[in-house]
Amino acid sequence: METETTTTEEPKKRGRKPGSKNKPKTPSGENGANVIDMPNRTEDLPGVEGVGVSPKRIPAVETAADAYAKARDRRMAMTEKEVEAKEELSRVMHEHAEEIGKHPETGELKYVYNGGDKDRRVVTLTPTDEKLKVKDVEAFEE
Repeated sequence: METETTTTEEPKKRGRKPGSKNKPKTPSGENGANVIDMPNRTEDLPGVEGVGVSPKRIPAVETAADAYAKARDRRMAMTEKEVEAKEELSRVMHEHAEEIGKHPETGELKYVYNGGDKDRRVVTLTPTDEKLKVKDVEAFEE
């Protein structure tokens, strides 16, 4: 009787071939996202500065940059409040359009009053593009 001999081949190993330019695959994390283990950042050595070693520190530049960033952040916060105030003024102008009176040709609403620390203020609302202006003007000479 003849017996069959079967040879079992070893499964091929996956990975880089020696001398291959292909980079190994990074392990996948949750949802297939690539995960790369990064070492914790170490502190720069004291006294070692220069190109390619560590950033130079210029306190005057850092102080000026911090002052600018604070001013910018205050302005951005005020911009939000300004937009809300402008929307409210536009709403109120539309609400009182009949009392103010529209310009017969342009349809503009124009309201003049003595306001604030200035002599006069003129509020103009152009209804076609909802353009709102508030201008301070000097008092008219009598």
